[in-house]
Formats: sequence, C-alpha cells, structure tokens
Amino acid sequence: MKVAVRCPCGQDFTAEQRAIDRGRGRYCSRSCMYTHRVRPKGLKYELKVQNKAWYRPGHGPTGGEARPGERRSPATEFKAGERRSPGTEFKPGQRPWNADTTGLVPAGSAHHNWSGSAIGYGPLHKWVKERLPKPAFCPECEADAPLDLSNISGDYRRELSDWRYLCRSCHFRYDRENIPGASVARFPERKK
Repeated sequence: MKVAVRCPCGQDFTAEQRAIDRGRGRYCSRSCMYTHRVRPKGLKYELKVQNKAWYRPGHGPTGGEARPGERRSPATEFKAGERRSPGTEFKPGQRPWNADTTGLVPAGSAHHNWSGSAIGYGPLHKWVKERLPKPAFCPECEADAPLDLSNISGDYRRELSDWRYLCRSCHFRYDRENIPGASVARFPERKK
C-alpha cells in the first residue's frame, strides 16, 4: 500500500508502507538522502577531517598513473621516442637469450600429461583439428557447408591418415553405413 510522505527537503512523494516499516522510504531521492540523513544519535554527516586512507587526486588504485583525462607534469610524462634505459636495449645483431629454445615445456610424447592411445573423444578431435588442414568444401559432395572431423576406420587412432573432414550429412551417412556405433564402442562415456 502506497503512503504519502514528505521528504526533509520539502518535496512530497509516495512510498510503500512496508518500506517505511523497515526504516526506508524517508527520502525522495538518493541525493536527498545523502544531504539530509542523520545518524541514529542525531549527529549529522559532515566531513570534518579527510581520512588519510582515502585516495588523493593523482594517487589511487591506478598505481600513480594518470587517469583518463588527467595530465602529468612535463617532467614525469613519457615522451614518444624517449629512451629510458639505453643500456638494456638490443644492439644490432644481438640475439635474445631464448632464441634457440622451442619452449620451456616439452611437446608431444615427451610432455608429462601425454596420454597416448588412451586419449578421450574431445581431446582426440582437438589434437586432429590442430594438425589436419580443413578443406574449403566437402570432398564427398563438394558442398560449401560446415565441415566435421570424420574418422575413417572407426578405431579412433592418433594418426592423421585415419581422419578427414566431411559435411554433416556425409559424415552421418558414412558413419551409419561403414562404422555404426564405433564412437560409442571406443568411448563409452559418449553413450546417452
């Protein structure tokens, strides 16, 4: 039920009775609430001393960097083309320290998480997709439809020669005619 209420600023407005019962519905707006609210003991909210923990202009959560629209003094502002530490820059002909490394983590069967032939359905498809180039159209019907990875033998081996891309309809037709139920037999977790 709506009740007519007068705000401390003098404006009349309506509020729900249940909001008033919970101690709300006393102010017509938030700005009015912040202007006219009073502490329980009757003291007004007035800023006497600035809290030392508050951020000062130019300082704050950005780590002292300039905020959007804020300018720094010319002495501390970065100038385009300025060389801050010439001693650490690359010299002509110098090579980076890691130029001869292919990566810090070994790849393929040398990796500690390599599962070999015990790989799951999703990771196997991901492995093949990363290595087998996708043609522009279906090799069976030459349709320009989205292509799926299709396993040829039904053994789901980690060999690129055992995989090809087909459109969805050719993929279903091939699986139904040549290798029915192979994915569920090899990966029982795919059974619905």
